[in-house]
Amino acid sequence: KKVPNDIGVAVVIDEWHLLHRNGNVFTGLLAAQNTRTLLMTGTLPKLSHAAMQPKPTQDVFRQLKDAPTVKRIPMSEGVRLGRLVPVRVEAVLAVDSRGKAGDAAKEPLEAKAKATAAWLVQNALRTVAVYTTSIDQADAFRGLLKNAVEAELREAGVADPKIWSKVVHSQVSSDGNRQILETFMRSTPTARLEAPWHIPNSGTCNAHYCFVTSVGKLKEGFDFPALQAVVMLNQPTNSCA
Repeated sequence: KKVPNDIGVAVVIDEWHLLHRNGNVFTGLLAAQNTRTLLMTGTLPKLSHAAMQPKPTQDVFRQLKDAPTVKRIPMSEGVRLGRLVPVRVEAVLAVDSRGKAGDAAKEPLEAKAKATAAWLVQNALRTVAVYTTSIDQADAFRGLLKNAVEAELREAGVADPKIWSKVVHSQVSSDGNRQILETFMRSTPTARLEAPWHIPNSGTCNAHYCFVTSVGKLKEGFDFPALQAVVMLNQPTNSCA
C-alpha cells in the first residue's frame, strides 16, 4: 500500500550487511520521498570479503556514501555506550605428554575438551557458549567438557563441582531449545567456588559453571552481555554458515 507523500517514514534495518546483496532495497529506500530517517546497524562489508556472495555492488556503496548521514558510530563508541561488549580473542593450546604446545584445533575431541576446561577454570570463565559444526560433535563435546571441567575443579579443591551443561540444535524441540536458552541467559553461577551449591530454582542456572553447546542456533541477535566466554571448537572460515 502506497504511503502518502506528506507522511514521513522512519526505516530501521538491523544486521543490514545480511541484506547488502539486494541493491534495489537500498535504491528504493534512499530514493523514496517519504523516507525521512533511515537507521542501519551492522558491519560495513568490504568488496573483497570472501564471505560476501554475491559481491556487494559499487552502487550500494555509492548510495550509502552519498546519503546524508547524521551520525556514524564506530565500534569503540558502541562499546563505550554499552551497546557492544569488548571481546578478547585467545588461541587455546594443547600440551602433549612431552610438554610441547600445539594447535588444540587439530587435537582429538577429548584433548580439545581438556585444553578448553583448563583455560576456562584458570581464567574463571563460567558462562560459556560453545560453537560446534555437527550434532554428533556437539553431543559428544558437551559430556567431555563437563567431565573435564569437573576434574579441573576437583584438582583446584572443589569437593563437589556442579556443572549445568546443555545442547541446542535441530534435534532438540523448538520449545526445548527456547527453554534451555532462556535458562542459560538467566544463569547466575555461584559467586565463589567454595560456596555451597543449591538446587537451581526453576529457570535459573545456579551451578559453578554453565555451558551451552550449539549447532547453528546461537546466531546474530543472541544478546547475552553476561556471557564470559565463547569457544569456537573448529577453526573459523570465511563461510557465512
